[in-house]
Amino acid sequence: MLLSLAPMSLRATALSAQGTQTLAAEENGGCTIIPLPQQYEETQGNFTLKPETRFVLAQADEKAADSTEVVASEFRKSTGYDLPVVQGEEGKSGDIIIRLDGEAVTEEEGYQLSVTADGVTITAKSAGGVYYGLQSLRQMFPGQIESDTLVSDVAWTAPCADISDEPTYGYRGMHLDVSRHFFPVEEVKRQIDHMSQYKINKLHMHLSDDQGWRLEIKNNPDVVDKDGNPVDFSNLTELGASTSCDHNGVRAGYYTQEEFKDIVAYAAERNVEIIPEFDMPAHAWAALVSMPMLNSTEDGKPHANGYDNTKPYQGWDVGWASLECRNENTYIFIDEVFRQISEISPSMYIHVGGDEAHVTAHDDYVYFVNRVTEIAQKYGKTPIGWQNYDAAVEDKENTITQYWNTGDQRALDGVTYIASPADHAYLDMKYDASCPLGLQWAGYAPVDDTYNWDPTDFGSADQFIGVEGALWAETLADPEHIDYMYYPRLPGIAEVAWTPKENRSWDEYKERIAQQKDRLDSLEIGYKEDTLIWEKPVNFRMPLDEGTGTTVKDTTGDFKGTMVGGVTWGEGRYGSGLVFDGSGYVDLKYDDIGGDWTAGMWVKREDSGAPNAALLAGTEGEIKLEQWKNTGKVGLTAYGVDDYTFDYTAPIGEWVHLAFVSNDQGTTLYVNGVETDHMDATINGPVSRIGANYKDGLSDRGYMKGAVDDVQIYDRALSAEEIMDMKEDAFGFENEMIFNFDEGEGTQITDTSGAHSFTLGDGITWTDGKMGSGLDFSGAGRIELGYRDLDKNWTVGLWVNRRESVEHNAVLMSGATGEIKLDQYQNTGKVGVTAYGVEDATFDYSAPMGEWVHLTFVSNDQGTTLYVNGVEQDHIDLAINGPMNRIGGNNSVNLAGGGFLNATIDQLSVFDRSLTADEVKDLVDVDSEPANKTLLEKTIAYAKGLDTTGVTDSAKAAFEKALAEAEAVMADVNATQTEVDAAWDALLEGIWGLGLVQGDKTMLEQLINKADGMIPDEGKYMPDHWQELVDALAAAKDVMADGDAMEEDIQPVAEALLNAILAQRFKADKSILDDLINKAEGINLDGYTAESVATFRTALANAQAVMADNSLSEDDQAVVDEAVAQLTAAMDGLTAGGAPETTDKPEATDKPETSQKPEATQKPENKVPQTGDNSGLMLWLTAGLASLGGAVSVFLKKKRQ
Repeated sequence: MLLSLAPMSLRATALSAQGTQTLAAEENGGCTIIPLPQQYEETQGNFTLKPETRFVLAQADEKAADSTEVVASEFRKSTGYDLPVVQGEEGKSGDIIIRLDGEAVTEEEGYQLSVTADGVTITAKSAGGVYYGLQSLRQMFPGQIESDTLVSDVAWTAPCADISDEPTYGYRGMHLDVSRHFFPVEEVKRQIDHMSQYKINKLHMHLSDDQGWRLEIKNNPDVVDKDGNPVDFSNLTELGASTSCDHNGVRAGYYTQEEFKDIVAYAAERNVEIIPEFDMPAHAWAALVSMPMLNSTEDGKPHANGYDNTKPYQGWDVGWASLECRNENTYIFIDEVFRQISEISPSMYIHVGGDEAHVTAHDDYVYFVNRVTEIAQKYGKTPIGWQNYDAAVEDKENTITQYWNTGDQRALDGVTYIASPADHAYLDMKYDASCPLGLQWAGYAPVDDTYNWDPTDFGSADQFIGVEGALWAETLADPEHIDYMYYPRLPGIAEVAWTPKENRSWDEYKERIAQQKDRLDSLEIGYKEDTLIWEKPVNFRMPLDEGTGTTVKDTTGDFKGTMVGGVTWGEGRYGSGLVFDGSGYVDLKYDDIGGDWTAGMWVKREDSGAPNAALLAGTEGEIKLEQWKNTGKVGLTAYGVDDYTFDYTAPIGEWVHLAFVSNDQGTTLYVNGVETDHMDATINGPVSRIGANYKDGLSDRGYMKGAVDDVQIYDRALSAEEIMDMKEDAFGFENEMIFNFDEGEGTQITDTSGAHSFTLGDGITWTDGKMGSGLDFSGAGRIELGYRDLDKNWTVGLWVNRRESVEHNAVLMSGATGEIKLDQYQNTGKVGVTAYGVEDATFDYSAPMGEWVHLTFVSNDQGTTLYVNGVEQDHIDLAINGPMNRIGGNNSVNLAGGGFLNATIDQLSVFDRSLTADEVKDLVDVDSEPANKTLLEKTIAYAKGLDTTGVTDSAKAAFEKALAEAEAVMADVNATQTEVDAAWDALLEGIWGLGLVQGDKTMLEQLINKADGMIPDEGKYMPDHWQELVDALAAAKDVMADGDAMEEDIQPVAEALLNAILAQRFKADKSILDDLINKAEGINLDGYTAESVATFRTALANAQAVMADNSLSEDDQAVVDEAVAQLTAAMDGLTAGGAPETTDKPEATDKPETSQKPEATQKPENKVPQTGDNSGLMLWLTAGLASLGGAVSVFLKKKRQ
């Protein structure tokens, strides 16, 4: 029976006309709740949560109690209060009272919330309404109430207010793609916790795609394919769940049915319904490669040109493969999947996919969609399909389509929809061009775009049952990625679904979402701090170390500037800096800082030759390097007010540090960290432009001439001590830095000088090092150094114990422009150097797995040289600036993955110069004691006395080479212990190789000669095994010609040739039979009795059949002889007695002449040998076998165990 689903059945009942209140931005009464309630009136006072507060359910209701417990348990963590949940009692002052009243609140998920100083009352029709009333109350408390740990310095108060609220749409969903990358149960639960706070009530889980099948389907003995064979579903998870998209790392896995039921139950307590999706007929490669029954190919595999059919897909392409829509096995498979999911998913919905079926023929697609719809309805489910489903499905009344078009395409009449327009609701779209995650095929999706839309933009209100935000995971491999793309956009989607369009305003919503920051922080959600919502205070430091390009950035990457006109890179105070030639500037374009501020930078002034020169300019004023009217002095200008001058002139051609500190007392000038002058005048902190003024209409542009470095601007007044620190080079590195890593505990590392200390990142632990303790990098953490890169003359050395990389590459150290790799990009396994965006250069060396090795990188103008254990290993022409920003991970947000190191390191040394070869040896400490050559010396003496007669050519050559190299190392007074040990190992292998003596080929030669003699007589032998003889003979001749062939090489080919010879069989001897048949066929049968003629003809026919049977060998000679005997007897048995028919027939009483009947024993002169004629060959072969057996015995005795 089909389910009936009217288009409006899930749309919440609208508020009555008299109860509706439109809330303009200025009329929301101070409400901070998201989604915005339908009615909100703030009253006087506050409610305070106290230790004695209880949650009291006036009527006992287990579902409502469960929903209440969810919120109460969260409050307990942060407040430390007991906050018990009690049922069936009347509340008292200070309690949070919950009442179930279906007359007071008629909408299923609606609620009324009254907050007074004396207590809180929530009234609702259902447990869902209770849960949402509690969520609104939750958002009225300080954001710190979300903390997982006790918070002791916050007053737990909520403003008094009266709220009446219900949703606009009954379907308010989020979508999570767990197929492209898999996310475990705990992560799904975490996301359910967060989204349910914003009254999201559906989680659509995308459980299958080309990249992975994510739900266990159990074997069912009752399920057979169309041919009656049992169906094995186990490979769906064994193979189908074994991988994922590989962008940002592989995240494989699946949910058992028990785990899925756990998710369903957990979500239900939070009023969230789980909707499973199995995408088809496209997006099904993981199922196709896992289930041979789905493919009508000979090999049982799907075939799509250019795609690996042995495993799920790992890329991003879509629509290139399809289930077989006319294969009945497809529907047997789907039926069982739907049957099993219907038993563990109480949702009335199942999502059947249906999108991007580019290679599925139209008629096949329509057939498929309707078959699948019937199967879903068979199990009591309402099917949902992605757009395209709406045009193909016949039962439009009892199905739902998920609208995901971009632009303003309208919904089809007569179809029920969920609104998910990709350009507004696809949360995997990048926020903007700088977003490191996501895609952009539907354009960018900034926060305001995901809020400023409504389902009615695409059709009439009665066509839509709700809204869903979609998050696809091609680029999302970590929980932090989900957080970043969901938040802060998810709350806006939630408000689109809950709050009427006429009550929503971006400007008003922006204020409420901005106030969610403390809440998001306390929940530890890794949200994007979007500047559309949270305008970051201007606080930045620009080291100006880029050295190339036209963009300057601060140390966080959040603040940027653009070089315009006559501004170039040059030598700075520290590293590189900006040089202004009097015709250019750097545009920052940030708003002026109101209130207190500080600005500082290094300046090397040149005479501008102009009336004034601006250092920093804003919209209302500027800091002057040369004040107006050629004073040459530093000053401040307030546009249209006055030009103020400090009693200080910056020197020409000399670096000086200038800092300006402004507060309500005026502005103070510091020179090289020392207070130099003060004025009472103040201006707003100028952050619009460096090197020229920013205001139009002034007498000139105020271009400065000179150089600038290390620009710092802060939205507060720094202290004198901070100003002194400000001028220091926080990012510079001088001379050397050596870490022994001997701390062995804690989270800090400090170099041997005590001048450099850093904090260990997550995933880095202490372990045994090469010498004492060392640092273990587990493939998930890095150490932030924060220094600017060194110039191209530098050295880095360290001990490394390598493990298998967890990503595409493994970084040892990274900087602003490049990095040194333990495992070069694309997992070459080799050590390398990378210049970002230029080249991945590779040394011809791979560090061993699980062994300590010392690597030293020495860079200069000629390139980079790699030393291994103090010995030069390889050189590449690529040179990069010394990478000084991070250890154990890359430093560029535009790279695939983090390049996290999976290894243990020890004894890290960094130098701002290129060490010599001798210094590198000292660094490795290879000369701490002389190498021990005793064993090598004795082995050389032994080797010189060995005889190489009869040894294979290659073994002899290898021995002589190893001996010569060992003697060279022996003579080298500077040879390291590593080199001595390597020489000894090589010589030992050479000595062992002398056991590789040439084998005895006598018997092989005999076998070859015998086989050569058989080849001309090919026609005498049966064809069955002839090719074996030909192949075995060819192989034997190859070994015969090989001067390095030993017994173990000779023995198998000799055995193979012998077996091939023994396998030959002569053809059966049919010469007598042939002659007899010829004579029998010439007999005139007239005059013989019918009975004897019949016997004759039967024997003749049998003889002819035997003659024609080419499969008979000498082993079948008895068959031939029997045919001869039967035919001979039949000829002898011809009996006269029939009437003659012609005159040339013998008389009836006569028998044919005996000359017409050869004797059975008569044989032709030149006969083919018969069985029994091979006795000579067999005797010879027997001798051969015995000889081979002896050869095998000799080989076994000689072989070194």
